[in-house]
Amino acid sequence: MTIDTDNPTLPTANPTFPRAKPIYPRYQEDADAFRIGAQRDSTFEIFDPDRHVWKLLELLDGSRDAEAAVAEMLRLHPGLTPDDVRDAIGQLDRSRLLDDGSATRYDTDPGYSRYLGNVNYFSHFLRSADQRGAHQDRLRDTRVCLLGLGGGGSTVLQLLAGVGVGSIVAADHDRIELTNLNRQLIYRESDVGSAKVEAARKFLEQHNSHIQAEFVDCFIDGPQTVARLIDGADIVVCAVDEPPGIVQRFVNKACVEAAVPCVYGLSQVSRGRVFSVIPGESGCVDCLYLHYDASDPKWAKRFRVFGDIAFRAPTLAYAPNLMRVCAELVDEVVRIRTGYLPPRSVGVQLETDFESGTTYPLTEWRWERDPQRCPTCGSGDEKPFAERIGSPVLTSSRISS
Repeated sequence: MTIDTDNPTLPTANPTFPRAKPIYPRYQEDADAFRIGAQRDSTFEIFDPDRHVWKLLELLDGSRDAEAAVAEMLRLHPGLTPDDVRDAIGQLDRSRLLDDGSATRYDTDPGYSRYLGNVNYFSHFLRSADQRGAHQDRLRDTRVCLLGLGGGGSTVLQLLAGVGVGSIVAADHDRIELTNLNRQLIYRESDVGSAKVEAARKFLEQHNSHIQAEFVDCFIDGPQTVARLIDGADIVVCAVDEPPGIVQRFVNKACVEAAVPCVYGLSQVSRGRVFSVIPGESGCVDCLYLHYDASDPKWAKRFRVFGDIAFRAPTLAYAPNLMRVCAELVDEVVRIRTGYLPPRSVGVQLETDFESGTTYPLTEWRWERDPQRCPTCGSGDEKPFAERIGSPVLTSSRISS
């Protein structure tokens, strides 16, 4: 009984009710071999002239445990040994072709089945010893603080509702204008003139009433405001951009002091960018600024002068490109919270070039925490740092009760 797969280094699991993953097609190629899967780099061709493996996969339907499948294979094919069958199950599992066939609430409960597509997607990355609904459970236990409900934030809200986080607190201070509607797609013409937080509340109640939500009408004017909003959050999404470069310092200060991860997103003319900070693990936003300052002697002056002109860009956003950046951002939230794959943007600025359609690491400072010079995650002096880049001097975000 032979199986030739591409993942020999993964350890063997001891599945409870192993099941051939239903997300992959299985089809006979010729008399001696069959294929599992139809996606490039994720398709396996198995040499099986005696059709033993094909039959084993039929038995691995989630209705019996591994030893019961072994016993049934031995009954049908007495020439096999228990070790033959167990080894085949192990090879299939190491190749991530099996999952846990035990029914989850996402399979059976109408209140949870809306997330079944997510659960099936995550199953691609699991093995049979893993609990199939665990990643979705983790998301349902996640509280996200979303700062901004404009072009980026409103799209992020849509995606968070789809992936099924359990709780959201969202903040914005703007009202909806007609020119928002080319990319802020949760809003309707009838919402023009309304506060974004109220229209966003209405959207979420209609789209996913299972999410506990709080919408706060406020302007992000400093780290103290951010600290109040992120209280109790597991992760923060920063989708605000005013004042440019400075509001990120406000958010960074509060998140570092509260030890809450934050994913930042921004969009420019023909580029978008996502990066994440995990306090204590990666460099923070001010570490990034120190990195830029050390790399380019003109950077601090340019940053300061740009802030002085108080540039307000005209409405400039194209929904398909904005959605690409927001999709990267929300996937980072999911990766950080579930670990289904390692996050890509922790201490790394991921740049998306809208013209070429490519995404690549632009700046990496993940290991460049500067505990001596950084005024936020280290012991550096805030005042000279702030003066050098033209930022307000930030005080602690902690507010006594």
